Amino acid sequence: MNITENNKEKLPDLVDNYHEGHRARMRKRFWEEGFRSFSPHEVVEFILFFTRPRVNTNETAHMLLKHFGNFSKLLDATKDELMAAGLSESSAILFKTIPACFPFYFGSRNEDLVYDNSKKLKALFAYEFPGANVEQFRLACFTPRLHLKSRKIYIINEGEPDKTEVNIRKLVYTVVRTETNSIALSHNHPNRPATPSTSDISTTRYLGQTLRAFGVHILDHIIIGSDGALSMREEGCFTLFET
Repeated sequence: MNITENNKEKLPDLVDNYHEGHRARMRKRFWEEGFRSFSPHEVVEFILFFTRPRVNTNETAHMLLKHFGNFSKLLDATKDELMAAGLSESSAILFKTIPACFPFYFGSRNEDLVYDNSKKLKALFAYEFPGANVEQFRLACFTPRLHLKSRKIYIINEGEPDKTEVNIRKLVYTVVRTETNSIALSHNHPNRPATPSTSDISTTRYLGQTLRAFGVHILDHIIIGSDGALSMREEGCFTLFET
């Protein structure tokens, strides 16, 4: 088929109409079923719609997933890494915004939840370490009825990729200031399984003994690793020091 000069002039409009029709179909799919039927590259393509209004984002989506390895690694990438991969600052900020919203979403959704078992505590901390490449130690304080106090989780300190030292003074100060008698601890293992180390067990034992003097009970210590969330209570670690 030959392309006449008149047809050449119409090509930009035809391309724009194709992209807009494609985006309209993607939006319709999303409204009807969410991301259930989307492939990972289609999700990335969809997100890019908001910062690239007149550009075909399909190729960019494929490139990003190939560059970073998978969807979670894309969201965990730093701003500099995203921009080095070819994204604009607006697109990089958009991708960083998504995981940063998780703690607020789950925290507000579950603010009236009673945290009376390890399953709920694992869910509470599951999205608290988005993109963290160093170990962080966090604290949740609860009311007598086991609601999350102040609707927040406290960062006690952060360390290195394979270890962190607990800031005892800040931990005790936070516990006393919130006037709680029930807490849950959590830390992450960047790029490692959530298996508790000997140090994790001994540190939790020491904290349990220290806080018991203030009338504070540790509900659980949740470890977030590359293979998901682990409850030290469910693993039987707490029986080593609880009386």
